[in-house]
Amino acid sequence: MAERRTFECTLETPWDKTAHVPGTQVIHTNTHQLGEQENGWPSWDIITLECRNCGHQWRQELPQ
Repeated sequence: MAERRTFECTLETPWDKTAHVPGTQVIHTNTHQLGEQENGWPSWDIITLECRNCGHQWRQELPQ
């Protein structure tokens, strides 16, 4: 089984999407929410997050 690689995005070493190695899990710990929480009916609610270190944005379901 292949070893899973991880990369922690920090202010000193922000994640660079162009240098991303496929299969690497990127951990963004310095994030903030953009906009309002969206109603995800009939599933969970959704928020949009942005990493303050690299600017990457993504939508994420909230746990119930």
